Amino acid sequence: MRIAVPVTPDAETAREWAIDELSDPIYSQGESWSGRISRWITDFLADLFSNADGASIPVVGLLALAVVIVVAIIAIIMIVKPILEDRRRRSSVVMEDDSRSASVIRRAAKEAGTRQDWTLAVLESFRAIVAGMEERAIIDERAGRTAYEAARDGGSPLPGLASDLLGASRTFDAICYGHRPATEADYIAMNSLDRSVIAARPNLHERSTA
Repeated sequence: MRIAVPVTPDAETAREWAIDELSDPIYSQGESWSGRISRWITDFLADLFSNADGASIPVVGLLALAVVIVVAIIAIIMIVKPILEDRRRRSSVVMEDDSRSASVIRRAAKEAGTRQDWTLAVLESFRAIVAGMEERAIIDERAGRTAYEAARDGGSPLPGLASDLLGASRTFDAICYGHRPATEADYIAMNSLDRSVIAARPNLHERSTA
């Protein structure tokens, strides 16, 4: 009987996979890092040995394989976590001393779009998304919230839009920091996401108040 051998990515691919996985909102709340690692190791070993039932591979070989994979995962996490923390620290504040309603911000975004001021249109559109989530109690109202934090917090009660919210937050930060110019396509994408958030039915039991 053969044991299925897992696909082993190269170092760069593994790093990218880990960044994408650890960007998920679930990793920024709840269970601790050590708890998640311990649980993952336990589950992995249980699956490994259950799949090895009747196999000819010695137990020592299985243990060696398990140790190598676990050490690799822990090493990747140690490399990736500082990258994610740095991304959070560098995220821009979305609404500092801004008491406008979501509808008012949307009008400002539309006016900027009419003038083809794509930078302001995109930034205001993201602010409208955040203000709208606050008004609907999808996320709590909090001064000084960064774009990343808004996307993370909104992704918990809106899991179907979590990835899109994170992508929008990265666009917001890139434009805020001048890493690239805003485009009409960015504005259209933000508007589309805003409509999706408005139409979505949030699971408020998963709302983050951190």
